[in-house]
Parts: sequence; structure tokens; C-alpha cells
Amino acid sequence: MRPSPPLLMVLTILPPLLVLLFCNTAAVSSQLAWTQIYVGSTSQVDLWTQESQGCRCNHDLLRQDCACCVPQGGCQCGALALNRCAQCGLEQHCTNMCNVTIKADMLLARSNSTFGQIKSPALSGPNYCWYTLDPGLDRRVELQVYRLVNAGHFNGSSCVSGYLELLDSFGQGTGPRICGQNERLAPPVVMFADQESAVLNFRIEEATSRSQFLAYFSFTSLTNVHGLAFRPKGGRRIEHTVCDWLYQDFSCNKDSCTLASPGFPGIYGTNLYCKYHITTSSVHTKVRLQFLTLSLPLK
Repeated sequence: MRPSPPLLMVLTILPPLLVLLFCNTAAVSSQLAWTQIYVGSTSQVDLWTQESQGCRCNHDLLRQDCACCVPQGGCQCGALALNRCAQCGLEQHCTNMCNVTIKADMLLARSNSTFGQIKSPALSGPNYCWYTLDPGLDRRVELQVYRLVNAGHFNGSSCVSGYLELLDSFGQGTGPRICGQNERLAPPVVMFADQESAVLNFRIEEATSRSQFLAYFSFTSLTNVHGLAFRPKGGRRIEHTVCDWLYQDFSCNKDSCTLASPGFPGIYGTNLYCKYHITTSSVHTKVRLQFLTLSLPLK
């Protein structure tokens, strides 16, 4: 898979001079460095399970052989899976996390967290699972893919027979499709979606005995300055467009505005046509466009 190169632009308006700095970073790997969400003890069973047994069962208070969950955010799966915990709010998907809607506000209320784990069931292909990720107001979806098993293969130009893909609210891919027979991704493949809800599609189009993936998701504030995610500054997205933005001189005359390709610095989908509209309120304002660096995909 060849990633689409991200671009970063800095827009500064200094009346009567407008300076636009346009920078497309050098070619980057689709596997970006990332701070792992999982920070628990190495002796934990998984993200939400501290011990596989030894705690009172919530579904049957007379039993003491159920899983012990992490103190904050973990809830027992109950009779569905005695020795496992899941994120509070998603317990009903313990044994079959497929075709799921995950809402940030619900997770925050139930587990006091706006991040979590998606571990698909072991599917026998052909098969299909979807995951709707709803970040709520002023948040974006950030996804880290760590593991792929029997999810199609790359033929040199595209994924065939299966893939994992993140779509934004317009149904546009926020990155290229990811595929592989037995991929351990370290660092993970990172994708972003900052337009309302996003849908993660896992599709297997051939006969397989076990197809599976592991990913972590995060609903992150658009104003968060930590981590890799780029936060647009000074402009606003134009409604009913896929990736068009408007930048006006009064929003950039004190501090620099920033522009970037969709999902920067993560990989983005193919065949996107984005327009960045820059307006000035005076005919005396001059525009100077300076390309700092430019990186285009090879043919």
C-alpha cells in the first residue's frame, strides 16, 4: 500500500500583505509514530480485564469466579463470558463485536473514557462487519490499527479479496484501504476522521477460516494540542462539501492560520478534490504564495 502524502499549510495575513506558506511534508509511512492508548500493567489480561477470575459475579452475587475488571471503565461481560471484562457501555458486544455503534457521550457517561478497543470476532469469510464511531460535538475520530489477519492482500496497486477502511460522514475514505494476511503493525496504521461520525468497514470477500483485526479508537477534542492529530486553525469547513475550507483575512491577521490535507498527518483516501478559499476585505491586500516543500505520489 502506497500512502497518499499529507500536506500542511500555514496561512498568515499581514495587511496590506497576505503571506501563504504551503508545505507538503516529505513522503511518510502510513505507519506513523503514536502514543499507545493501552497503558495498563503488563500483567493485565487485556485493556479492560485485570484478572480472568477471582471476583464476585455481577450477574450472580453467589459466585466468585468471574473476571476482575480494571478499576475505572471496565465492566464484566457476565454470563456471556465469565472470564472477560469489556468497556462499560459495550458489555453487550463481549462475544461478538460486529455491527456496532459507539457513541462518545455514552462511553464517557458509562466508563469515564472517550477511547477504547475494537477487536473483531474471528470471521469465516466471505463476511462483513461495520462499526459506526460517533464522536459527538467538537471531537474527531482517531483510529490506530495494530493487527490484521486474513484480510485480503495487496496486488501492487490496491487491496483485493478483503480490506479495512475508515469512511467519513460523506462516505469518503479517510485513508486507503488496509489489507494483509498476517500483519502486526508496530507502529500502527493511523487514520483520522473529523467530520461528524465515521464508519469503519471490515470486509472479507473470499473463503477464510479466521479473519480478524485489532484497533484502538479515540474520540479526541478538536482543540486538543497533544498527539499527532492536526487541528485546523483560523478557517472553517464549508458545509455540504467533502473537504473544502474558507479562510478570511480577519481570522488570520493576528495569528497564523493553518491548513492541511484531510486527516493530516494520517493517510487519506484517493481521488479527493479539496478547495481552500482565501478571501481578503481589501483590494490593497497582496497575496504571496510560497511553497516550502512539495511531495507528490510517484506514478
